[in-house]
Amino acid sequence: MKILIYFSVLIAFSQAYTQVDSDNDFVIDFFDEDDDNDGITDRNEMMCGYGNTSAWINSAVNEYSSQVNGNTITVSFSKFSSNAGIANFSNGSMTTANSSWFLDPTLGNTNSFVTDVIWDNHPETPGTDIDVSSDDKGSLTMTVDFGQLVTNPVLHIERLGGYGGTTSLAYTNSARFTLTTPGVSMTRLAGTNDFQVFGNSFQKRPDVVVTAYTLLTSQNAGDGTAAGSIQFNGNISQLTFTITGVGVEGLDRDNIEFIYAGDICGDLDTDSDLIPDRIDLDSDGDICPDVVEAGFTDTDGDERLGGLPIVVNAVGRVVGPTVVDGYTGTLPAVVDGFPAMTIGCSVILPVELCNFTGENAGCINNISWTLCSQTNSKNIALQRSFNGQTWETIYEIDGAGTTNSAIDYSFIDRTANVSNIAYYRLFDISFDGTSDYSDAISIVSNCNNSAQLFAIKNDCIATAKIDNGTPILALDVFDYSGKRVYSFKEKEAVEAVNFTLYSENSQLYILKAKTLDGLLLTTKVFL
Repeated sequence: MKILIYFSVLIAFSQAYTQVDSDNDFVIDFFDEDDDNDGITDRNEMMCGYGNTSAWINSAVNEYSSQVNGNTITVSFSKFSSNAGIANFSNGSMTTANSSWFLDPTLGNTNSFVTDVIWDNHPETPGTDIDVSSDDKGSLTMTVDFGQLVTNPVLHIERLGGYGGTTSLAYTNSARFTLTTPGVSMTRLAGTNDFQVFGNSFQKRPDVVVTAYTLLTSQNAGDGTAAGSIQFNGNISQLTFTITGVGVEGLDRDNIEFIYAGDICGDLDTDSDLIPDRIDLDSDGDICPDVVEAGFTDTDGDERLGGLPIVVNAVGRVVGPTVVDGYTGTLPAVVDGFPAMTIGCSVILPVELCNFTGENAGCINNISWTLCSQTNSKNIALQRSFNGQTWETIYEIDGAGTTNSAIDYSFIDRTANVSNIAYYRLFDISFDGTSDYSDAISIVSNCNNSAQLFAIKNDCIATAKIDNGTPILALDVFDYSGKRVYSFKEKEAVEAVNFTLYSENSQLYILKAKTLDGLLLTTKVFL
């Protein structure tokens, strides 16, 4: 009457990704095995470790949660009918004596989740057939939410089923678990003879004559419960089951117990640039791309495996005629902090970067850098990204050729307010074609997009302000036809701008203001 469920899974990411596609290869990160297309699998660029559920807590009504290496696992129940429910939740411990029925019997004495699943709150006389249409048995659902993507989870089930009462001739019954998760199939891996796995459901074989019933599973269907292992095939974030009873009436319920354990992977950020290694093309920040340090072929020098056009398979691995290697693991050089001098990064770089910093000022980012020396430097570009993967050039200047003199550069980015965080890097090209990227820096924006521009009328004079007191650097006023009737621009920002109204009657005006930190505000007002 007790069901022991152990999930053996490979978890691909440290969080559940929705529609993020970091490398723009049309395979979202949730399913992509190589989020940056550098020829190294995400698993080899992450920190992985084995763990199992800690103590379970009742986190909400009919909902329970536990932690596995910081990842939250949730199990929840809901009724399909009023005649079903759950009861007697507790924390238990796996103490299976007959572990030989499982594919992996190694989790003895680990913490487990325990509750009763009830398919009939009004049980009939023991021995009553509950598989007929006139019976009042109910049903409920159980959902296991892994909190992230898992691959091919395995359920190890124990003590499944019971028997129909205490009559002289008793028969077995069971809870039937029917899988309702779309697109997922089941494969029976191991189990007792009476452990039944059909196309989308599993149960103990019902209506077997009970000979000498015990709680311990055996191969004799008449004296023990069922046990076994099932694999659920595919990339899965949730498993949902409908539960009801089969066989003859008995105690109207089964007691379920399960354990979650698995290989958990979390993000690494080796160079502390706020870009996880799995989407960082230079994980250790040594100006040598990971694809090169791993010993793979980067045909066109774009820091990705092979050459353009990038072609990937269904799980996001780069394939195609230009790909001759990749995905054979990673080398220590990828994250050792030093260039892999023997495999392509031992060139003389065009510039020596001594300083590269950035700071936020409201809705603008101030970026500055110092080049201590330049060798044959032709062009220097400042590039920006809002996801750490897709970059655009926002500022470009000529290089200084060859010089040992330190030169300071700066740029004010007034469009950073479109994202909460922005990444910046430098790209330098020499006259002989040599180029390199700097480490990326990140700046968190503190732009107040909730500020409101307004104006009040006092006789023939109107006053424009911003509600949070932000000073105005420039103001344009337009009448209802779109004609500019007033313009204010000063070197220093002011808290209020007064302008004359050209009509005594109320008119619709359009005001457009710019603040010192680059914020643009527009409002319509009758004055």
